[in-house]
Amino acid sequence: MPQIINGGRWAENRLRHLRQLLEQSTDEDERRRIEHEIEQLKPEAGFGRRLLRLFVPGMK
Repeated sequence: MPQIINGGRWAENRLRHLRQLLEQSTDEDERRRIEHEIEQLKPEAGFGRRLLRLFVPGMK
């Protein structure tokens, strides 16, 4: 049975993983690729929280 994927949570988990890789990496090319992917994911990770704030009063 297929599972429902929470895109915002997936993006937050991916960002956390990429930041860990960035801390561990010493190769400049790999660091640039990771930083590029982080920049692409930032808007996606924030969207879920903004949407939730619309529906949950008092959430910051």
